[in-house]
Amino acid sequence: MIPLVATGLRHGPRFVAAIALAWLLALPAPIARAQQIERIAAVVNDEVISLSDVQGRVQLALVAGGLQPTPENQRQVLQQVLRSLIDEALQRQEAAQIGVAITPSDVAQAMESVAAQNGQTVPEFGRMLQTSGVAPATLESQIEAQLLWRGVIQRRILPTVDIGDEDVDEELAAQQRLRGRPEYLVSEILLPVPSPDREAETREFAQQLVGQIRSGAPFGSLARQFGSGPGAETGGNLGWVPQGQLAPALDQVLPTLLPGSVGDPVRTVSGYHILTVRDRRTVGNPDPGEAIVRLGRLAMAYPQAPTQALVDRMVALLRQETAGIRGCPELARVAERLDAPGIDAGSGRVASLPGALRSVLDPLEVGEPSAPQSAPEGVIVFMICDRQSPDAVALDREAIANALLDERVDLLQRRYLRDLRNAAFIDVRL
Repeated sequence: MIPLVATGLRHGPRFVAAIALAWLLALPAPIARAQQIERIAAVVNDEVISLSDVQGRVQLALVAGGLQPTPENQRQVLQQVLRSLIDEALQRQEAAQIGVAITPSDVAQAMESVAAQNGQTVPEFGRMLQTSGVAPATLESQIEAQLLWRGVIQRRILPTVDIGDEDVDEELAAQQRLRGRPEYLVSEILLPVPSPDREAETREFAQQLVGQIRSGAPFGSLARQFGSGPGAETGGNLGWVPQGQLAPALDQVLPTLLPGSVGDPVRTVSGYHILTVRDRRTVGNPDPGEAIVRLGRLAMAYPQAPTQALVDRMVALLRQETAGIRGCPELARVAERLDAPGIDAGSGRVASLPGALRSVLDPLEVGEPSAPQSAPEGVIVFMICDRQSPDAVALDREAIANALLDERVDLLQRRYLRDLRNAAFIDVRL
């Protein structure tokens, strides 16, 4: 589940590279490729999307979604993948039209960030993708389009959105009015309907995703790969949602869902929603999972193919070197002494962290090193550099303002993309 928390548009690139942490989630075996005859899959204005573009992205979607590479699964994701490629073509074209550009170093930096948050170097991450049957260029192309679209949003949308004190006051008052009501820890996959003639197709795809989830496919991975909306980059996590806050059609579903279950697709003006409830509580009771933590990490890569003896020696070394240290500055000094990358692993809600990582962090006090963790590419020590309590988070006016900004920007950017689709010449040949 990477990144641990995506950077918002107000601070930097918001892109989703939905490849799960290599040491937490086993990837499917490579997808066998039939002999390809290159042909055109679609034309978007004057840009061609090739059949190999579609096939490569289908493989990425299957791996990222944790789906087995069966012909049925490939068929199910193909149309959604093609729609994503069409949208990316429109995003690139709009960026060129208004003069937004990125450099190869921007894409390289983004790939480095994705690899680092997977505990890997770029070459190691590339080999992991290739082993899974995904060409790294496929992910690079997706990231490039997302970075360009970020630039478009920063230039055309962000200047038009203003969140004032009265907006924050209204939201705080609404939270106070909801005290004592039931609320639900909700995740969502939102599938917008791009046009009326795609209604049946989108509904069928939503039903297929529900079937996959009920058969064991990971909800979060599918949300990151196929979902829309401000929660998509965190696996569809909407956080704690009080009864009465969502659209009426969705609000009626929440009480009917047991924790861990997934509902049937629900149609609203935004599209088809797939909801899952992870927990329930009463408004006003702080949830430790809503605390914000800033993480540090020291990672030592294996110098050779690891034997158990080598892993044991490296674990013992890191345990000795980190024994008794307190605080992330000391962890950074240990990393420098060992010539190991000391990386700021970012900040995020405790509840949004991968389960295996959360189990490592839960017993730790701020500034306390974890036991060394063995990963496929090396040994890692984690540390909580800082923790912000759930009460402080709930009363953080800046956090509320940022959440409101994200919601409005997301709505406007989806309208922007819809208008680009309506004005474009799109010829689908699959």
